[in-house]
Amino acid sequence: QFIAGVTGTTNSAVTWLVNGVPGGSASSGTISSAGLYTASATAPAGGTVTVTAESVADPTKSASASVTLATVYSNMDDDTTLDPGGGTYGWGWCGFPACAGGESTATQKMTWGLQPSLQGGSTQFMVSGSAWADGLWWHKVGPSDNVSNFQFDFWLNVSQEATSYAQALEFDMFQFVSPTEYMFGTQCNYAQGYGSGTWDVWNQSTGQWTHTSFACPGFVPGDWYHITWAFNRTPDQYEHYNSVTIQHYDSAGTTQLDTSNTPVNMALRSGPLPTGWTDNLGVNFQLDINGLAGSTGTATFTTLVDKVTLTVW
Repeated sequence: QFIAGVTGTTNSAVTWLVNGVPGGSASSGTISSAGLYTASATAPAGGTVTVTAESVADPTKSASASVTLATVYSNMDDDTTLDPGGGTYGWGWCGFPACAGGESTATQKMTWGLQPSLQGGSTQFMVSGSAWADGLWWHKVGPSDNVSNFQFDFWLNVSQEATSYAQALEFDMFQFVSPTEYMFGTQCNYAQGYGSGTWDVWNQSTGQWTHTSFACPGFVPGDWYHITWAFNRTPDQYEHYNSVTIQHYDSAGTTQLDTSNTPVNMALRSGPLPTGWTDNLGVNFQLDINGLAGSTGTATFTTLVDKVTLTVW
């Protein structure tokens, strides 16, 4: 609801416009004569519209406000829809090197509606395999080429076994806009051992991980972490890793133990979309097994995720 104040005349009436159109339009949203703005069904290119109040007494006098429209994909972890292979929506997964990376094939499993949970039921990712095996899970929501700003947030709870057998815990957001693949890859890199890790971000143009300057020492098993990554892409085809916020809660998810908000401010080039891939938007989770699995033959660990949300504009 917008309110306009007019001074200097007894005629206080205004004309409301959206992006310069009186009353607005289906593509940018509409506004009533009383100033009630209703967003369009689909966010416009750039995700921003301008609402203007123009004086009826003197149309050369006006005031404007910018409105950002976001599309929110909430509770993605509760969706049991499966990607049928190349489809535009649902969950899919793999554990072989050509898909998930690593040096050997892993067994991976996804289980919905488990406890502990912060909202109904959480989703568990399980990976099991020999040294350097990886499990990958993805969720596609369909093409959304007109958005360029992204907030990816989720709640994470890791198992005790992760402290011994995790090489990395990976959390990604992707947007495919032909002919470009934007892969905003992030990982808590346990490679130096639990308690000594760092955050890495993905360089799509080189196909390599880049170390950041801030630590990810490891997640306390059984505690909840609310992780929020902010990204955007620019017309020069760069991917911008803007910031990450990590809020550490107790095992009930109710008492906050500590928090950090870290400006990342890294810009890395995107890369070409592989042949046969089509426009899409979504998130990935990946679990990587370290070399210690070689001493036992097989290692297994799990993570729980809850309230997985992707906001775009």
